[in-house]
Amino acid sequence: MSHFRILKGICRKINGLLSNFIWGQRSNEKKIKWVAWNRMCNSKMKGGLGFRNIKCFNLTLLANAAWRLIQNSNILWGRILKQIYYPQSRFLETSLGSKPSWAWRSLLDGRDLLSKGLIWRIGNGKILIFGMMCGSQISWKVE
Repeated sequence: MSHFRILKGICRKINGLLSNFIWGQRSNEKKIKWVAWNRMCNSKMKGGLGFRNIKCFNLTLLANAAWRLIQNSNILWGRILKQIYYPQSRFLETSLGSKPSWAWRSLLDGRDLLSKGLIWRIGNGKILIFGMMCGSQISWKVE
């Protein structure tokens, strides 16, 4: 789940199974669901029960994997991906390419989510540093 994007239909099915389990619903019966699943997925501080939306949780884990690749590009799987998919460019600037694997597509989805929160800082003009808009600490908490 942390390295592959789960299809939308499968996410809906898993969320449905979780919802049915919470409400005690079996496959042959219908019960009233007193609170919407999206509301139950809110954090406890926001009045929800803190359940995870599987799609959001999956994208968060993919963004976490993309961040690990950015922070430590010398890891084995990072070097392999660089040789295969972006030998002449950098991870943040690369495109999907031809015949991408599902893992590569998934990692780029995480990168796209991650790049929405990144900023570039220009120091002395020789090197560009990027970081999160909210500071150096990243919270991968899904709400």
